[in-house]
Amino acid sequence: MRQLIRVLFTMSLCGSLPAAFAQDLSTRSGFAVITLVSGNIAGLTATETLINGSTEDVALTTVAPSVLLTNASMFVTVGPTSLNTTAIVLANPSIGAGGVNLLLTNQSGGIVLNAVVRLGPRGQIARFLNDFFDVEPTGPPTPLLLTLSAEIPVAVLALNFRNGDFTSVPITSLANSLPVTIQPVTPLFGIPNTGPGFGPGVATLPSTPVIVSPPVSVFRSSPVPTSTSIGGAASLIFPHVATGAGWVSEIVVGNTSSSPQTIRIDFFGSNGANVASLTNIVINSRGLFFFSTATASPPIF
Repeated sequence: MRQLIRVLFTMSLCGSLPAAFAQDLSTRSGFAVITLVSGNIAGLTATETLINGSTEDVALTTVAPSVLLTNASMFVTVGPTSLNTTAIVLANPSIGAGGVNLLLTNQSGGIVLNAVVRLGPRGQIARFLNDFFDVEPTGPPTPLLLTLSAEIPVAVLALNFRNGDFTSVPITSLANSLPVTIQPVTPLFGIPNTGPGFGPGVATLPSTPVIVSPPVSVFRSSPVPTSTSIGGAASLIFPHVATGAGWVSEIVVGNTSSSPQTIRIDFFGSNGANVASLTNIVINSRGLFFFSTATASPPIF
C-alpha cells in the first residue's frame, strides 16, 4: 500500500519521475570538472551522489566520474514518464562544438529513433529520451538499445527512472576514451541555453558568489582566474550537477596517497558559462573534500 501511495503521489506531480526534474523550471543543472593542480591523479578518487527529495521518499544514486566518449552504447527503457523511462545527460567540456547522434533500435534491430543533438562550447543537455520523439511514447515501457556517436568527445550519464526511484545505467564505450581538453578558464558569453534539468526552460546565472569556508576561493563568471588551466589527463568530470526543486548534488573527492593533493573544481552552466570555481582545495593524505549544492548559497546555477 505504501508503494502504491508513493507512485500515485509521484504521478500527480506533473506526471514525471521525479516530477521536479522534468517540469519544474526552478531545477537547474550543469557539469563539473575536477582538475588536479599538484599531486598524482592516481591518488584521487571521487563520486557524486544525486539526490531527489521532492517525493514521499528520498531517492538517490551515486555515480563515478564519466569518461569522454565518441562512440558508446547502453540498454535503456523508454515508456511513459510516470512509469518507467530513461533520461540522458550529455556534456561537452571542450571549447569546440559538434553533434551527437542518438540511435534507438528495438529487439529486431529496427530503428525507433534517430536524433541529433547539437552541443556548443562547454554545453550540456539533460533530457528524458521521450522528449526526442515527436509524439511522447504512451505504450508499455520498452527495452531498447541506444547507440551514441559524437563528433566531439562528450561525457555521458544515463539515468533510469522507475516508480519514484532512479539509478544510473551502465555505458559501454565502443572507442578509446579521451581526456578533457586542456584549456584556460574563461567565460563564454552569447551561447544559447539548452535549458534546465530534464525538460524545457531557460536557466539564469546568478551574479553573487557561492559562500564556502576558507581556504577555498570562489569565483563567478567574472572575474575568472586565467593563470590556471583545467582539464588534461589529470582531471575528472561529472556531466550532471543539479540543484533546486528537491534536487541536490553531493561531490566527494578523496586522497588515497601518502602526500597532500591540491585540486580545483570548475562548474559550468548548461549554456557553457563558467558559473563558479572552487580553487586551492588542499586534501590531506587519507583526507577528503565534500561539496553539496544544498549548502551553496545562492545556488551555483
